[in-house]
Amino acid sequence: NLVTITNTKGQAITYDNLASAYKSIADSALKKGNEKISEKYRKKFVNALEKSLKLHRKIGYENGIAFNYLNFAIYHLQIKEFDKAQEYIHQSLVLHEKLNDITGIANCSILQGELLLEKGNPTQALPYLERGLALTEESESVSDINKAAKLLWQTYKLLHQPAKALEMFERHIQISDSIESETNQKEIFRQEFKYQYETQAAKDSIKTAEEKKVIDAQNAQQEAEIK
Repeated sequence: NLVTITNTKGQAITYDNLASAYKSIADSALKKGNEKISEKYRKKFVNALEKSLKLHRKIGYENGIAFNYLNFAIYHLQIKEFDKAQEYIHQSLVLHEKLNDITGIANCSILQGELLLEKGNPTQALPYLERGLALTEESESVSDINKAAKLLWQTYKLLHQPAKALEMFERHIQISDSIESETNQKEIFRQEFKYQYETQAAKDSIKTAEEKKVIDAQNAQQEAEIK
């Protein structure tokens, strides 16, 4: 029934969010050279994805299944299991095309280009990346546009097309700077809010202490008058 489907979808989303968090931790640990921690959280990432996929299949939620496949493809690409990555990209693309999901199709195209680039085939990667960029511009996904631009910069460079490589490099840097600026601005707002909160809390604490002194003094005076 509808309640069961809603609850199951909610559980699947929870696992999707966990998977995303685990992947961020794994990627961050890998950048810092901590492969043991990275491997630990990659396993947690896969486990959460498997649980999410099982729930999405249970209720026949094809959009969720398609993005699970895409995330599995990303995982296998990262660990250089190219055949498995290719299989999941294909499965994801079939579903995204069925659903006419532009963002999903764009992500599959970009990932396909990245896979071919990793395998040393920039010529084959190029049309997928160009298609991916065009679709992400249509869906206006800034992070996806940035990823496509970065991969196209690398591809054009390998194909000895310096003008196009420079164009994509400048676009990638511009978007990255914009994203970083927005992130920094959010942190500034967070710090300002935290300062205002702590300042107000301190004022309230002082006010409470002063009020307590007044009440204590009034109580002492009343006791003295009674005596």
